[in-house]
Amino acid sequence: MAQSLLKFHGENSNEIAAEMALLFEVARDFARAADFFLLAAQSAARVFALHETVALAQRGIELLASMPDSPERARKELALQITLGPAL
Repeated sequence: MAQSLLKFHGENSNEIAAEMALLFEVARDFARAADFFLLAAQSAARVFALHETVALAQRGIELLASMPDSPERARKELALQITLGPAL
């Protein structure tokens, strides 16, 4: 289902980033879920929805904890932390 939504929305997947994050989380694809939680948090931050920004970024960070330690994980976590910081 997530792949179909990505194909349909294409470059406009920012609009459905939160939904995509949840779908990838359920599918246990934590790396892609974290990517979409980051997109959703950044979108929320742009419109000053700070509570939502915090919730989405923290959820992405929690998902990354289940991934093995790697440079990719560190990059994703840093991006989420950078998004989270100003919202707090």
